[in-house]
Amino acid sequence: MSSPKYPLLFRTQPGYILRTSRANCPATKSRKHEDKMFMIELESLVSEPEYEKDFNSSNCLNDSSGYPVASSNVGKPAHLGSGTFRAVKDYFKKGEVRGSTFTLITAVLGSGTITFPYLAMNNGILGAALLIIFGAVLCHFTGMLLISCANKIGSDKYEDFAAYCFGRKMVLLTGWSNVLTLLGFVISYIVFLKNLIPHILDILFGLETLPEFIGNGEYKGQIFWATMYTFFVLLPLSIPRKIGTLQFTSVFGVFCSLYLIICITLMFFDKTIVPDMSKSIAQADYLILSWDRVANALPFVVFSFMYQPNMPIIYTELNQKSYSKMNKVVTYGTTIGVVLYITVSTFGYLGLVGDEEKLSILREKSNILEVPYPNTSFKIAIIGLVFAIFSAAPVCSIPAKDACEKILYPTSTMTPTQNFFMTIAICIGCYCAAVGIPGIGDAITIFGCTLNPLIGFILPVVFYLKVEDQVPMWKRAGCYFVLVFITCVSVSSFIFFLKQKLA
Repeated sequence: MSSPKYPLLFRTQPGYILRTSRANCPATKSRKHEDKMFMIELESLVSEPEYEKDFNSSNCLNDSSGYPVASSNVGKPAHLGSGTFRAVKDYFKKGEVRGSTFTLITAVLGSGTITFPYLAMNNGILGAALLIIFGAVLCHFTGMLLISCANKIGSDKYEDFAAYCFGRKMVLLTGWSNVLTLLGFVISYIVFLKNLIPHILDILFGLETLPEFIGNGEYKGQIFWATMYTFFVLLPLSIPRKIGTLQFTSVFGVFCSLYLIICITLMFFDKTIVPDMSKSIAQADYLILSWDRVANALPFVVFSFMYQPNMPIIYTELNQKSYSKMNKVVTYGTTIGVVLYITVSTFGYLGLVGDEEKLSILREKSNILEVPYPNTSFKIAIIGLVFAIFSAAPVCSIPAKDACEKILYPTSTMTPTQNFFMTIAICIGCYCAAVGIPGIGDAITIFGCTLNPLIGFILPVVFYLKVEDQVPMWKRAGCYFVLVFITCVSVSSFIFFLKQKLA
């Protein structure tokens, strides 16, 4: 039967503006698969506020007659918000290029803000910039492979890609890999906080005035703060099944990262911190060629640009889905991330050149936040990041719990009791791992050369080569290069890390 000439009317309440696409709703899909957007404005029969709903494949529900019916749980009042908040919300509207780009930036900005000055110190300013650009290009390439898979399979989940390509066994492998990757981020958060909170207390009060059990001791203060955060903050926030503060924590974290980048950049121009800028620029290292240093640096780059799992989800939220539009989103978001990361790596390192004491701290901790800068704005940035991370870890632990549920209870959902004990088990596991990892640099290296390369690079390539029947020669060559390069670098990085720790 031929497709109707006009888009079908949705049965819904009056006073709604409905948007649908032939390409996404099966009942209105044309033979030529045209991706045209239609607007249907229904006259309001009563004085109700207008609403706007975006319909994609997940929201087009069919009743017994085969016609699509509006989903009742999608859409928000169009009149909500006013003034500046409304203007910002409209500017970064979900489903548009700007809004999707901002979402991608929230996934990009993170650990690189505090660790990339360490990369510049180890590899030189130009070397760090080249590594950041190279890592961003690889992430862009593999991320767009996932978009091709999402187009072909019609899903935004890794597990669905695995089921389509290889069946149930690959679903289990992919599912557990996702769980461990998410928990790796939670572990990194705990490690980060157990080191940073004593440092903040030292800045505010001085270690000599603090009791020993909350100070900076590896087996006292750090364990105390890891325990307090895990069981009195992370555990209660991880018990709910939904992440109600996801949007707030993501935006807050982005602004804290931006504030930190601005602080680090401006401190280089502060004469009290850097008395002679020209001398610092002249004494800085710009390119250090060493395979060991590259192998040490790449896990940090991989960990920082780990946005591939977010890309199919961002793609499904686009109002008009197309490969070229998503490519534009990824290009914009990645470019902004690269510029910000190169900025913080360059000025973070330049601000320490000539100060061997501070450089040794950065070399040991791999974290610029633990460098004792005598600057109030920098201290505020540290405190802001701590509060952002307080509520950011559940953003990873709750999806990890949901992924466990899909694996362990494929045909049902967890009861409240099962959910409670699952949450406790996740928190205890993350706590035990975090206590055994000394610093954030170690955590990033461990996960950046094991689980993250698998989820971010290897699986996207494997899925794409399995899904696509006809792959262009240049893209096939790129896929094999990513597989070989990432595997070799990950193994080399892990061996180098073990040698350092066992030496």
